[in-house]
Amino acid sequence: MDKLYRSIVQKFQMTKAKENIFINITFFLVILFGFISRLPALDKSLNEFFSFRQAQTAWGAKALLLFDSSGFVTQTPVFGPPFKVPFEFPIYQWIHFILIKFSNLEVDLAGRLLSLFIFQILAMQIYFLTKSVLDRKTAILAIIIFELTPFGFQWSTAVLIDYFSILLAIVGINTFLRSKHTFVNILAISILTLSALVKITTFITCVPLVIYLFLHKYKKSYKQYPILFGLVFVPIFIGNLWTNYADTIKSQSQETAWLTSENLFTWNFGTLSARFDPNVWIKILNILDSLTLGFKGSFILVFSLVCYLFTKEKLKSNRINFVMALIISTTIGPLVFINLYYVHDYYFIPLSVFLSIVIPVLFSEILKIGTRIVNFGLISFFLFLVVFTMWISPLGVNYFNNLRTKPSIPERSISISKYTTQEDLVILINCNSWDPTILYYANRRGLIVLDNGSTPRNVTDYNAILKCDETPWTEWNWINLNQWLEVQNDLLIRKN
Repeated sequence: MDKLYRSIVQKFQMTKAKENIFINITFFLVILFGFISRLPALDKSLNEFFSFRQAQTAWGAKALLLFDSSGFVTQTPVFGPPFKVPFEFPIYQWIHFILIKFSNLEVDLAGRLLSLFIFQILAMQIYFLTKSVLDRKTAILAIIIFELTPFGFQWSTAVLIDYFSILLAIVGINTFLRSKHTFVNILAISILTLSALVKITTFITCVPLVIYLFLHKYKKSYKQYPILFGLVFVPIFIGNLWTNYADTIKSQSQETAWLTSENLFTWNFGTLSARFDPNVWIKILNILDSLTLGFKGSFILVFSLVCYLFTKEKLKSNRINFVMALIISTTIGPLVFINLYYVHDYYFIPLSVFLSIVIPVLFSEILKIGTRIVNFGLISFFLFLVVFTMWISPLGVNYFNNLRTKPSIPERSISISKYTTQEDLVILINCNSWDPTILYYANRRGLIVLDNGSTPRNVTDYNAILKCDETPWTEWNWINLNQWLEVQNDLLIRKN
C-alpha cells in the first residue's frame, strides 16, 4: 500500500519550476478571462439592480461635468438646491470624473469600466494576500472563486464604491504585511484610512482580519502595539470626522436634515428585534448562500467552526486561524449593520472577498482530514462544483437573467429632456422614493416629493413637475394649475 501511495503522489507532483510556470499562467488566464468575460456588461445603462445607488454614485462625476459643482461635497440631484448631500468621501467620483475627461467616454461606460478595473486589481490583491499568509496554490483557487461567482459577475461592473473601499483595505493590509520600516507602516495606515473614508461600513468588516494579521506578524511583541492602534483606530477616527462634517452639511437644508447619522441610526444599525427576526436572517443567509455553496450553503460558516473545534489538532493552525479571522469579518457586517445587509445586496461585496479565500482553504483542510492524498486538481474539481451550484441557485439565476438584459433609458427622462433645459429645476412626485435615476438620465436637477401632504419650499424656483402615479393634479394643493401647462398627462411645465 505504501508503494502504491508513493507512486500516486509522484504521479501528481510537479517540479518546483513547472509548478511556478503553471501557477503564473493560470493567474494570467484567470485575470484575463475575468476581464474579457465582463466586457458585454459595460454597455448597459445604470437602471438595473439598485439603480438608485448606482445613479447616485455616477452623479458625482456627472455633476462635475454638467454643473461645475464642488468636487469636495458630492451632489445628489433629488433634494433641491443647493444639492449638497455628502455621503462617502468622493475619491471614486473624482477618479470617475478624471477618466471621463481624459478618455471622452460616456459617463455610464466610464463608470462601469472603472469598476471593472477596480475589481480586477482587487482580484490580484486577494492573490497577493492569500499567497503571503498561506501559499500560491490556495491564492490561485481564491481568485478563481472570486472571478467566477454570479455575485462577482453582477456587481463587478456596477457603478458602486464598495469594491473600491475593500480594494483599499486589502492594499493597506498587503502593504502592512510587507512593511519593515515605520514609513511603510504609516503608508499602510493612510491607505486603510482612505478605505474608511470611502465607506466606513466596509472598513469595519475588515477590523477582525486586520487584528489577526497584526498578531500573526508580531505575535507577542508588545512594543509594536501602537501600530495596531494606527491600523484600526486612526481610520475609524478620521472616518468619523468626515461623517460629522457631512452631517453638518446635510443639517443645513430642510430637505436633507433627515439624512444625518443621528436620524439614520436605526436605518444603519437596525433594531434589536430585527436581530431576532428569522425572516431577516433568511434573506441575509440567502445572499451568503450565493457566495458559498449555492443552496443553503451558508452553513459552511457554522460547519467550519465545528470542524475547527473538533479537529484543530489535525489542521495547520496558521491556515485555519486565518480562515476563522475571515469568518469573523464575514459575520461582523450583518451583525452590526443588519438592516443595511437586509436591504442591499451589494453590501455583501467585502464578504465575497473573505469567502473567496475561506472556501478553498476549508475544502483543502477537510479533505486532508479524510484522505491521505489531496492534490491541486482534486480541490479544483470540488471548487468548480461549488461555482456551478452558485450559478444554478435562485439568486445566481436571478443575477444571470439580469446580466442578459439591457435596460433602456427611462421614458420619463426623455420627456423631461425634451421640454426643459439643463439649468431648469424639476419636481418629481412619487417617483420611486428618492431614486435619482430619472433626473440622472435627463441631466437635470430637482426635488422629489412623496405623497406625505407636505408643500415643497420655493415652488416658484422649479420649471417642471413630473408625477409617476395616477393621482390627479388637483390632488396636490400646492400646484396652481393656472401657472402650468400640461404637455403630457404626467408632465407640467411652467407657462412662462
